[in-house]
Amino acid sequence: MIKYFKTLLVLSLLWMGVFGVPIAAAQKINIEALKVKLDGYTPPPELLAALETVSNTGDVSALRDALLKALLSDGANAKLILKSAMIANMSAGLEVFQDVMQDFVKSAPKNLDSVLSNIVAGAIEAGVVAADANTEIENVIEIVVAASSEVIASSDNVSAASLEAITSSAVMAVLESGQNDSVDSFKLVELVAGSAVKGAIASGSGSSSELNKLIKATMVGLVNTVLTASISSDLDIDQLLDSASAGAQSSIVAALGQENELSASLSETMQASVESAVETQIQTVSEPAAEEDSGESVSPN
Repeated sequence: MIKYFKTLLVLSLLWMGVFGVPIAAAQKINIEALKVKLDGYTPPPELLAALETVSNTGDVSALRDALLKALLSDGANAKLILKSAMIANMSAGLEVFQDVMQDFVKSAPKNLDSVLSNIVAGAIEAGVVAADANTEIENVIEIVVAASSEVIASSDNVSAASLEAITSSAVMAVLESGQNDSVDSFKLVELVAGSAVKGAIASGSGSSSELNKLIKATMVGLVNTVLTASISSDLDIDQLLDSASAGAQSSIVAALGQENELSASLSETMQASVESAVETQIQTVSEPAAEEDSGESVSPN
């Protein structure tokens, strides 16, 4: 009887092969195609193996562990590591993103702010590369920036400067993606600001003064990057700043309500931070010019 069933099983498999019924095959990552999108960079073998595991089993735990290990062992390539994972499997990468960020921040490696900035930039750049529509890029930004902001705001290992750094990095990645015709830079800058503020508020971190400090850091990082990047861009600076303010204000009201003392305080801090950052940038640019003019006006004796 057992021999009969074995024969039947073999015949069934042959039938499926002959008549075109697909037999599941293990999914393999096309490494060469991935390298093209990563400017020649080859992801670590363990990360590639984890990505294949996700494709074949749906289990993301191996990807979470492999991503964390890769980031801790090679922080200099954090942007490319995140980018490779997200391009290869965007949904799985987004699913494990916040857990990876939390464990990474807890480990408090050297150059933390720099690596965090590159992690965020890599994820957003991958969103731009992989997305066929603006809505997909928006989804990536919302998840990545809000999760990063929340992790940073609720951690003892990082400061407001870290939030400023990741916000700046996110905005730069968005503005650099503007070469893609499907990207609405103004809308994405608004989303970055809103997501960063949303994450900071969601962290429930400390007092009102601490939250105001986080909002200030977010807006300063954002404004400084917008003003710097816009020098080599034809985007309207005022419109970019208005978009950022609108995104931040929207998240404050959505999280806390409009007629609320904390909401009013954060809104005031947000607007004052934007104005202060703009004024500081103007002074920074104008002072060297004034010194140069002054030098030229002095006649030699």
